[in-house]
Amino acid sequence: MTSRHKNTHAHKAQSYNIGRPHYPKQFFDYIYDELGLAKDSTIADMGAGTGKVTEGFLKSGSTVYALEPDKDMMQVLVNNLAGFPSCIPIESTAENTCLPDSTVDLVFCGNSYHWFDSGIAVPEFKRVLRGNSRGFDVVICSLGVGMPSSASPFQDGRCISKTFEFTHHSRLREFLHGHLSSSLAPTPEDDNYEEYCETLKQTFDKQCVDGKVETRFVLHCEVGDVGGLVV
Repeated sequence: MTSRHKNTHAHKAQSYNIGRPHYPKQFFDYIYDELGLAKDSTIADMGAGTGKVTEGFLKSGSTVYALEPDKDMMQVLVNNLAGFPSCIPIESTAENTCLPDSTVDLVFCGNSYHWFDSGIAVPEFKRVLRGNSRGFDVVICSLGVGMPSSASPFQDGRCISKTFEFTHHSRLREFLHGHLSSSLAPTPEDDNYEEYCETLKQTFDKQCVDGKVETRFVLHCEVGDVGGLVV
């Protein structure tokens, strides 16, 4: 969620929850098994949204501070993850986490880092991170239908990049809410909302096979040390 700008995802919580895909299992296998993050690590999920990625970390055995400034998103997250005592929801921003010093082993940013004021957020990351011997303590991800267009947040050569591709099949309800979760999509209060939804329904009808639309997602991950982030 946005910290540097106004909340461009206001009133999007339910659409996020219904329409956004979970990260694939391969991502968590990569972080824990290939890169060697201990499964009992403590993670700060910066801009956790409705908790879709948070849940994957929790199921792996980690304790997660789920930071999210949007009240609606946070309420959905709390409801979704009520069964995980190792989830600690905090209504706060990446620039002011409200976490004690040296609290977490990993900072994770999923489709959120570009909203942060890096000049404030990066020193905050450094403050809350413990020292590590793994060579990485920050993971920044971008999920979409193609590779991210923005520049890497890490200095040249200061990160490891990994890309995962996976297929997600959406029924009409998921398809609609996936598009409505975009920051640029109208909300029910907007004059063009009904027209927008009707256009989406027509698109779904043209593309669906057996009642579902197949979307190929690209999850791009950059893994590095907090000291390698551009400020």
